Amino acid sequence: MTFYQFAHLTLPLSDTVRTQGYLDPSHLKASDIFNHDDAATYQVDWDDFRAMFPLEDNSQYHTVILYRNRGIIAIRPTINRLLNTLRETFVFNYRADICRTVGQALQMNRLVPYACGNLMMIPGKANAYNHPSWIRYLKDQFYLSTGPDNTTFVEFEGIGSLKLNLSRRAMANRLKSLRFMAHAVNRYAAEIQVTNPPEPPRSQVAKSFTPSQFREQLDLAQARQIAQKLLGPDYDDEQIKRLVAEIRQNNFRQMDELSGQPDLE
Repeated sequence: MTFYQFAHLTLPLSDTVRTQGYLDPSHLKASDIFNHDDAATYQVDWDDFRAMFPLEDNSQYHTVILYRNRGIIAIRPTINRLLNTLRETFVFNYRADICRTVGQALQMNRLVPYACGNLMMIPGKANAYNHPSWIRYLKDQFYLSTGPDNTTFVEFEGIGSLKLNLSRRAMANRLKSLRFMAHAVNRYAAEIQVTNPPEPPRSQVAKSFTPSQFREQLDLAQARQIAQKLLGPDYDDEQIKRLVAEIRQNNFRQMDELSGQPDLE
């Protein structure tokens, strides 16, 4: 296990991390970190980003970011302010698009994850100021293990382990929500062929759809994909309508009828 990325911690804490084998970000203070950025605004390097946590010691620094290559840094903007900057890099911003449109369409009312392009994140527990921590999910670079007292260890490849105050069940539920979110966003993107331009329009989804309209587009996209697999290119609008009805009822008993295949129960 590599702890190079924890080199920006003060020596006593760095030694503790090496001894116990993990970093507990809930106990971090700005004074524990050598690397600070004093700017009032900050642009996250989302490619290198792995996690961010609120700082609790009432200093001028409100957030700590863990990068894969750049290490740990304490910055002044809050986590909620950093979430607002997603719209400067990605097509979907967090609140208008992901929470209020896609999230509502998927009936996610709290702990809404973020998924767009190559960035997928799950929220942790919020602090007293309603600033949650955020953990990036990277397939094949993200490993979980159960810790004591309803905690979970997350190990990022090439960095080391973080101790999170989340039970294994809570983590599993967040990852499940993330899969649903990524699935919905990918279907939407495929349907309208969304790309990530250098200067993407703000509120890409929210400008186009209400939550109910997004849900309808999502169901249509899924129905077309199912029809393509079952029927090939020769499907008609009436079959799509029936597939949408089946999807909305979570009832696929008529799939064999639509495809001309026997019912295999």
